[in-house]
Amino acid sequence: MSWYAYCLTEQQTQANGTRTRRPFLLEGIQGVNGAPVLSYPSGEFSVIVSEYDRAIENGKMEEKTILEHAHVVSRCFRNGTVLPFRFGTLFDSDEALRLAVRANRRAFGESVEKLRGKSEMHLKVLIKDGALREAFTDVPLPDTVGGDYLMKLREKASKDRERSTKARALSVQVHKLFNPLEE
Repeated sequence: MSWYAYCLTEQQTQANGTRTRRPFLLEGIQGVNGAPVLSYPSGEFSVIVSEYDRAIENGKMEEKTILEHAHVVSRCFRNGTVLPFRFGTLFDSDEALRLAVRANRRAFGESVEKLRGKSEMHLKVLIKDGALREAFTDVPLPDTVGGDYLMKLREKASKDRERSTKARALSVQVHKLFNPLEE
C-alpha cells in the first residue's frame, strides 16, 4: 500500500494544537477516490496523506482526481500554513515518507516561516491563440540525408528559436503583471 501525499503542514495546526506520534484521521475530509485522509506526523510537521493502492488504480489519475487533491489542500489551508505536494506524489512506504520529510526538514521549515499567513500560487499558462499555433507546430525531419534534410533541420531550428522567444516574452509579461502581488 502506498501513501498519496497532498501537502505538508505544521503539526500544531492539526489535532487542536497537540503533538501526536501516530497518524490520525482528519474528520470530514475525503481524499482521492473517496479515501479517508490522515495526518501523518513527522517531527514538527504533518504530512496529509491517504492510502493509495497502485495495483487497483493502475496509475490512472483523472480530472476528478485533480479536484479531489485540490479540495484536500484547500481544507488544510483553513487551519494554517500549507506546503502543497505536486499532484500525484506517492510514497511507497511509511519509511519513504519519513525519509522525504527528514531529508527536506530545513527547507520545509524555512518555507513555512516565509509563507506563514500567506498563500503561494503557481500559474500554468496555456496559449490557445490561432496566431501562435504555427509557431508551436513541430517540423518533422525526413529519414533521408542531403539537402532536404538540412533545409528541414534549419526550419526546425528556426521554429524552436521563435517558440523560445515567444515563451520568454510571455513569461516576462506574466511576471510583470503579478510582481506587485509577490508579498
